[in-house]
Amino acid sequence: MLRRRWLLRHHLDPSGIQLLEAAFEFGAAISVDFGVASGGVSVMAGIYFRMEKDECSLTGYFRLEGHVSVLGLITASLELWSFATSSRAASAWAGPS
Repeated sequence: MLRRRWLLRHHLDPSGIQLLEAAFEFGAAISVDFGVASGGVSVMAGIYFRMEKDECSLTGYFRLEGHVSVLGLITASLELWSFATSSRAASAWAGPS
């Protein structure tokens, strides 16, 4: 099953934008059930942008998650993240004025 998720969040006050966040995530997931054992795996990737007052950051990430359960008695799960972030002063992202 294909998945996607997005986020847009902001915080405003009379002096202007204090916080702006935006994210987009996409990937796929699959689950199986064999009666005595069940499990699933998902693979997601995305980008996340955050601007707070005078600093901005842009992050790209990859997430792998898996889980398994046997008779409801034994459960195991694993989540792996890999990401890269670039952070600068807000004026550097805006370009020349």
